[in-house]
Amino acid sequence: MRVTQDSAAGNPLRDATLTVNSPSGAQVGFSDDSIFGLDPLLTFTVTEAGTHTAIVGGFSLLQSGDFTITSLSTGSGSSNDASALSLVTALIPEFESRFRETFPPLSVAGQAANDLVTQLFRNKHSTAPSALALSRLSLSLTGADTNLGQLIVPGYSGSTAAFVAAFALDNQLSQYYPGLSSELLYSVPNDATKDMQTALLIATLLDEDPTDAQIAEYAGMTNEEVVEAILIESLDLGSTLPEALSEAVSQGGDWYYLEWIGSFAHSGNSDDDWIYSMDLGWLYIAPTSTSSGAFLYSSAMGSWLYGSSSLNHFFYHYAAQSWVFVARGNAPGSAVFFYNTNTWVQVNR
Repeated sequence: MRVTQDSAAGNPLRDATLTVNSPSGAQVGFSDDSIFGLDPLLTFTVTEAGTHTAIVGGFSLLQSGDFTITSLSTGSGSSNDASALSLVTALIPEFESRFRETFPPLSVAGQAANDLVTQLFRNKHSTAPSALALSRLSLSLTGADTNLGQLIVPGYSGSTAAFVAAFALDNQLSQYYPGLSSELLYSVPNDATKDMQTALLIATLLDEDPTDAQIAEYAGMTNEEVVEAILIESLDLGSTLPEALSEAVSQGGDWYYLEWIGSFAHSGNSDDDWIYSMDLGWLYIAPTSTSSGAFLYSSAMGSWLYGSSSLNHFFYHYAAQSWVFVARGNAPGSAVFFYNTNTWVQVNR
């Protein structure tokens, strides 16, 4: 079920919400935005006989306007169902408007059929079909039903919309022929549904059409990892620590721990380059610092220091022109050994 803006009278409802209630009054679904932008799209499984109620509102109480609501039943049967064909047919105008391309002719044959199958296959599986898969699918697109053992492979006699619906929904493997799809019996190179899920997450969370390059960025991730990565990137939820300390482990609140620098506190402001170290007191982290080499200014020692994760608590003290070793204790502060004078100095105590 989908709600679209109706601009005919010049007052479209630009950010609609859609709620569907069951015959008993229970909410079975709610949608605000969708892959179509601010227009809601809702799919649900009917579990209760009777009349369902669709309620359209504005995202805010002050919003009003004109809209169009459409619904299609896709059923739960095979991809040959007329409902699947209706869904594809209904989405053709959206496809042509969104991608500024003309949907393939309603009927194709010959090389045009091979070209269409190849394009659809690439869109779904991100790779070209094998010669056998191309032959199998082209025959299904242009021909009639075919008997294959005890199974019937559907044929669509050149009807592009019907074939597109069948191919899009043919995502299960056959229980009789390993490696082949359950409906059209073509050789399946990969699980296309994973990319579909990733594409839907991109469209939903970023409100934009997903590209192949975007989908490839999240290859190998679980859905939870994709959501986390998208939110971190889009909402800037990444680490607010200076880059040199980005591998620090949170200890709760504003406190962190990093092996080569110990426990320290940071304000949480990404523009703040100062930290408070339990061992060395206030430290300024030079913006050019990285985890492989950091320049720190110590207020307690009145000098710039150089340190990194590979130096094992050793720092170069620029004012003393000497290497120093920081020995940590249980209490705040530390003992620092200066190699140029062979002396220990208490810092931040």
